[in-house]
Amino acid sequence: MIGDIEMTNIEMILKLMGPELNEIQLAKLKNVLDTILRTSRTALPNEELIERFIQQKSLVGLKPSSLTGYVTEVRAMAKYYNGKSYLDITTADMKDYLAYMVKARNLQAATLQTKIRAISSFYEFLVNEEFIERNPTNKIERVLCEKKIKKAFSNAEMDALRAECTNKRDKAFVEFLYSTGTRLAEVINLNVKDINFNEGEVIVFGKGHKERVVYLSNNCMKYLQEYLEERYAQPDQPLFTHLSNGHRLTPRGAELILKDIGDRAGVENVHPHRFRRTCATHLMDRGMPVEQIKEVLGHAKLETTMIYCNVNSSKVKASFKEAFNRDIYF
Repeated sequence: MIGDIEMTNIEMILKLMGPELNEIQLAKLKNVLDTILRTSRTALPNEELIERFIQQKSLVGLKPSSLTGYVTEVRAMAKYYNGKSYLDITTADMKDYLAYMVKARNLQAATLQTKIRAISSFYEFLVNEEFIERNPTNKIERVLCEKKIKKAFSNAEMDALRAECTNKRDKAFVEFLYSTGTRLAEVINLNVKDINFNEGEVIVFGKGHKERVVYLSNNCMKYLQEYLEERYAQPDQPLFTHLSNGHRLTPRGAELILKDIGDRAGVENVHPHRFRRTCATHLMDRGMPVEQIKEVLGHAKLETTMIYCNVNSSKVKASFKEAFNRDIYF
């Protein structure tokens, strides 16, 4: 850490000067060094602060796309204040900026919360690196967002999607997303050799480069083997490729494939992440404990897994009746 390096330098100077100075003189020297070093740090231009933030977040494994989003939000705020130093922006400044954005851009609560989260992350970094003493976003009240239930696919919708998969690649891709509950980025980065057909499993690398094992259903393995055999796929080749050129499937390409399947099947809102939600919901419906579903999805917190699982209201009603109807009073 930069602050640690500076403290080491101060301690070294004080140690060298110790034999020459008395306690009062040493204390004055320490104050002078503290002031000089802090002044030199707080004079850093905005872009250098941004670069240091990028370096730090990259080291802890923040996804490049997320990091780009954070930096974009921070730069937009500085632009609003005509390049004012990030170190001089106050809570009042932030409230003024956010109020302007809500009014001028008609921002939804969820979008506003995303902006605040990005800016807060940057200022938390500045606090940790001792550029500032307090995070000015701490005094901004949490935005209350309307919680919308994101539905999983029903069994009928899954059947309709499967029926509209017109080639072996699409059949294998849909079944892989549904069976494993993986994120799109995890899937498209896989190679053929990553699949363990003997054990019916595959190791993926999730957020923060965390490794976990996910499992393949019998249907998934069947369609996957048929697809790979048709391609004469080699171990070092991408698991899923574009049909036109054999190159690794891109995120945008995958999204368009699924949207096209959904349009033909008459199923709305078909996208990769909805298969992940469907996997979690169907596993819960079939009795898998939520703690185990958490491991399948690679979540750090159980609360996150619960958000993914749509609870079947008819099953809740049946469980309620079963629990209370055991007791019969006369």
